[in-house]
Amino acid sequence: MGAGCPLLKSDGKHGTWTFAVDLKSLDGHRKTLRRSGFPTERKAKDELKKVTDRARTSVKNDDRETVAQYLRLVWDQRCRDRMAVRSVP
Repeated sequence: MGAGCPLLKSDGKHGTWTFAVDLKSLDGHRKTLRRSGFPTERKAKDELKKVTDRARTSVKNDDRETVAQYLRLVWDQRCRDRMAVRSVP
């Protein structure tokens, strides 16, 4: 339908570019990061490149995670590491 699509007027995200990428999270599981609302394919690709570049350098990409959630994950990991050191004979 192109520019004549009736949903373009009623849905602000309809007709925009989206990307999805699987990334490893702090807890070791893979998570799918999805972002939408880019006005052009180029802008979506640019943001996807930023996300994948950060992932390669081990920079956290979950921008929806709260500080409390992040601190809890870090604290839990630190406690597990300490317990592992203590349990070594």
